[in-house]
Parts: sequence; C-alpha cells; structure tokens
Amino acid sequence: FQLGLEVTDDCLHFPVLSGRIGPLPLSRWLLPISDAREYEKNGRFHFDVKLKAPFTHNLLAHYQGNLSEMIPRRRKRQSSN
Repeated sequence: FQLGLEVTDDCLHFPVLSGRIGPLPLSRWLLPISDAREYEKNGRFHFDVKLKAPFTHNLLAHYQGNLSEMIPRRRKRQSSN
C-alpha cells in the first residue's frame, strides 16, 4: 500500500492512495479506508489508527495510544559484603 500525508486540523493523516497484490495494482474500490491520524497534545505524541474494509466499511483494525519521553530509572547500587 502507498499512503499519502495530509495535515488537517493540526493532525497528520495517512490516506491509502494505492495498493498492489504482487505486480497487480488494486482498483481504488478495493482499497481499505484509512482513518489514521497523529498529533501532539500536552507534550505527548498521540496516534489513532482505524482501517475499514472496502464496500462494507466494517472495522478491520483499530489501535490508539500515546508516547512520551522515557525517563531512565536509576540503578540501585549493589552492596559488596
């Protein structure tokens, strides 16, 4: 699949532009529908990705979440007895 990039309402969107099965290009009406966006909110990177089936628009996959900077934990000193 080839994805596009669009910025709308301060979010990055990823529409499906084209697809192939091996060397054969898929017709546009056979492509999944992508409702995928990434955005920043309160210093965190958020993502919300939904993929829907062509024709029926039934949900194929949905995942969402956020990322933040990981702060390394301090290692405990091992005591030498």
